[in-house]
Amino acid sequence: MSAGNCSIVPVPPPTQGLITKSKECRYNRPIYTNSGIQSDCGWAYEVPEVQRASSLAHVCSKSKPKYFRIKTNIKAIIQNGPTCGLTALNMLTGGTASTEDIFVLAKRKRFTNHGEMFCAKDLKELAESVFDSINYPVSIECFSGELNCDRIKTELKNGACLLVAYDSDFNHAPCLKNGHKAHWAVIIGCLIDDQNRFYVFGRHGKTKNLAVWSLASLSDSNSNLNEYTAPHRYDEFSFHMPVDGIAGENGLKNQCIIVNGIQNADDFIFPNESK
Repeated sequence: MSAGNCSIVPVPPPTQGLITKSKECRYNRPIYTNSGIQSDCGWAYEVPEVQRASSLAHVCSKSKPKYFRIKTNIKAIIQNGPTCGLTALNMLTGGTASTEDIFVLAKRKRFTNHGEMFCAKDLKELAESVFDSINYPVSIECFSGELNCDRIKTELKNGACLLVAYDSDFNHAPCLKNGHKAHWAVIIGCLIDDQNRFYVFGRHGKTKNLAVWSLASLSDSNSNLNEYTAPHRYDEFSFHMPVDGIAGENGLKNQCIIVNGIQNADDFIFPNESK
């Protein structure tokens, strides 16, 4: 085609800075920011990780929560092998005690064979030994019962952390698989939305992303830990299991570990009554 027959389509003018994509967003779902346009979970702009996680979970997308609190100093650590409980505990120490050192101690105490932890009481005792060894004074106790209760909500609002076992779905969210996908997480904060629904912020060893789950779903998942079947990749492993199974008194079902005293200088609280 000759140049004289070409029709030239004018390029549309660039938009004038109405919306800009946040450079900090690394997830598939973008978060937009602009002084004249309300962004998803804009109430959490001071804690970008909370903003991203809440937006992806569709929690308080366009309305402010009544309250949220999170320990921003507890960072993700990726697990190696079936060490989710040991890795969650390591996160609470801030990585001061390596997961490998915690594994050696757990093995010495005969709590594990390969890093697995199927007894909440054993993990509680291990946590006490680990924090003692790094001279980090904390208060640790085992809680028995459904997690979706006033006691757990109060502990989280007051700054406690939880070590919780639950069934992990394909996206690592709590699900109901009878305990076949049992996995440990550390709960490092909470959120209450404008409908008084209670959510928790969690980390675990399979991703660096912060999670937001409803406390009700986590509680239901913890309460359905009835039996465990090792994944095919662990067929050759001999795991250390409680005599009465993971649903028994020495297992995981309806149990969690409450840890108070984790340094709270980096707690972010909204609304901040001190401001």
